[in-house]
Amino acid sequence: MAEERTFTEAQHFALLTDAVARETASLSTVKDELESKISAADSEKAALTATVSELQTRIDVLDAEKAAAEQGRDAAIAEFQSHKDAEAEKAAVQARKDERLVAIKAADGQLTEEYFTDARAQRWAEMSEESFAALVSDLTEAASARPVNKAAETAATTEAVRETAAFKGGEAPTSGGGVSLFGQFLSKTGHAPASV
Repeated sequence: MAEERTFTEAQHFALLTDAVARETASLSTVKDELESKISAADSEKAALTATVSELQTRIDVLDAEKAAAEQGRDAAIAEFQSHKDAEAEKAAVQARKDERLVAIKAADGQLTEEYFTDARAQRWAEMSEESFAALVSDLTEAASARPVNKAAETAATTEAVRETAAFKGGEAPTSGGGVSLFGQFLSKTGHAPASV
């Protein structure tokens, strides 16, 4: 059997101190490597965070530009539609103008041509169907309730009689019974006899 070696306390302590020193050096190296890796990882993380922040800023800018472009598009579409509607309404008003003039003239035949101004025709054409129908109804009712112009009728009758008398050679205008119109008038008012 080999002879076992015996260490003194001092030798034993020296061996332990040497082993601890070697392990400490090894661990220090590992620790330095780990710290270096952690530092590199932190730097890389910071760089990635900065990149993410930059990209997020660009995304926010693009989102804002997209929202502005969509608003502009929607405004342009709305404006175009409004323009189309206005043009269609103008065309419809122009198409209704003549037919509504005819309807007003038919509602009240005693209205003079001076009454039918462009401003009135435009206003009538722009009215809704219900409002215009109410206007025509009112005009028709007013025209039917208006008393007949007797003076105009009498003047027309007198003129017709004069024309007849002139045509017959200047004879005095008389009725079929030989009584003049003036005589008939005096007779009806009680101032003179009915016959000559």
